[in-house]
Amino acid sequence: MNQHLAKISVALFFMITIAGSSLAQSPEPATAKDQVLRVLKAKCNFCHRVQNPDKVFNAHNMEEYQAKIYQQVFIFRRMPKGKTELTETERQALLSWVKLK
Repeated sequence: MNQHLAKISVALFFMITIAGSSLAQSPEPATAKDQVLRVLKAKCNFCHRVQNPDKVFNAHNMEEYQAKIYQQVFIFRRMPKGKTELTETERQALLSWVKLK
């Protein structure tokens, strides 16, 4: 019986060690592109799907629209429309991203 408990103890030790090490690893921080894509999906795409389905933003086409996004959001201030507003953090993320090009 003592041998059985020793095996269980060793198994539990390894399980706890493995679980603890995987929890301790922090996820990679979001890139600027990831942050901007989240903003575009949350604040733009819900309206674009209905009003402008050819310009629904995704990871593959967002750079293509970078100059237009800058114009519409920061120059003409036409976007986002309606009651949708960007937070200051979202505005700064977009602005930093569009200035990269």
